[in-house]
Amino acid sequence: MRSALGQHEAALTTLDAIAAERAAAGDTGTALQFASGRALTTVMFRGDTALARRQLEAILRRYPLERIPAADRPYGTLGDITSVLGDVEWTRRLRREFEATTPLAERSAGWAARWDTREAEARRDFPAAIAAIHAARVAMPCAHCGLYQEAQLWDRLGNTDSAQVVLERAVTTLAPNDGPEDAAYYGPGLRRLGQLYEAKGDRDKARDYYQRFVDLWRNADPQFQPQVTDAKQRLAALGGDQPHSR
Repeated sequence: MRSALGQHEAALTTLDAIAAERAAAGDTGTALQFASGRALTTVMFRGDTALARRQLEAILRRYPLERIPAADRPYGTLGDITSVLGDVEWTRRLRREFEATTPLAERSAGWAARWDTREAEARRDFPAAIAAIHAARVAMPCAHCGLYQEAQLWDRLGNTDSAQVVLERAVTTLAPNDGPEDAAYYGPGLRRLGQLYEAKGDRDKARDYYQRFVDLWRNADPQFQPQVTDAKQRLAALGGDQPHSR
């Protein structure tokens, strides 16, 4: 997948094309889900919450929720975006609509814990969000789900030891239910591990993770090339050859 290589623009162009095809076929719920990927990418990988909000609002004007059959509305995906935006009321409103329109028998395992995660992240209660992620893993069950998100939350709490443990688990294990988000976060996860090990003075592991990041994102989008350049400079400062980058 292109997003795993840091080629997000190509991946988003593909998602937009799929969304247009699904909309033309009358499947506006799937169209909305794919089209919303642009807003999520903007906030998660560019850190531009204002632009992401504008993108999400524009997408919802194009595919209004009230015109989509209740069973097809991607409430979870929208909640993922609004929670990262830090919009508590919007996240809660989506949850209320989900609960009002989705019978209990049709809700996926761990649904309550996943919404608890979204609400907690939206209000920036990171310990509560981490606890909810753990509860969701047990309820689903899914030992690998939410690892990248949890690592980011530990980082935001300043607990780099926990961030490192969780992130290393994420990048060194595979699961049958890995999704596009896992692929997208893999490269940044490698880079962050390089930074964490460098800060601890573990030069060998820092070099290993920086090198893997450089190898993976060598042809990433121009906006991400400064990250690749930084990793290369850190590799040079740490010493050792870069055999895979030649």
